[in-house]
Amino acid sequence: MNSKVAIITGASSGIGEATAKLLAARGVTVALAARRLDQLKRIADVIKAAGGQVSVHQVDVIQQGQVEQLVADVVKQRGRLDVMINNAGLMAIAPLSLRKTEEWDRMIDINIKGPSLRRRSGTTRLPEPAIRPLCEYRFGCWH
Repeated sequence: MNSKVAIITGASSGIGEATAKLLAARGVTVALAARRLDQLKRIADVIKAAGGQVSVHQVDVIQQGQVEQLVADVVKQRGRLDVMINNAGLMAIAPLSLRKTEEWDRMIDINIKGPSLRRRSGTTRLPEPAIRPLCEYRFGCWH
């Protein structure tokens, strides 16, 4: 995995954080993406202290423009993008009987629409030399 570049969404805690630390420890350059900038910086400091290569990107994954800018920035900084880990997710905890439809709408936006936006941004916005077989967590690999 050395010399690979990976974007990890939802990297500010939990599975995203653990994945970032694991990949960085194995030599992958990781781009951490999430809304909580303070958490991303904390995780980046841990990765850097262990000798890893990392960048931090504050992104709301349901905003297509932000996702496209994330991909463009990573490719500009690193010259490539090999892996996109679509880890950002939300679990609505309010029962439907409470009619908190805005919470359910946000969950659908992040968990269903979000990966589609990220997948599309990860492949269509890359300059030709940066396109390699791009592996995406949750949706397999494609060329």
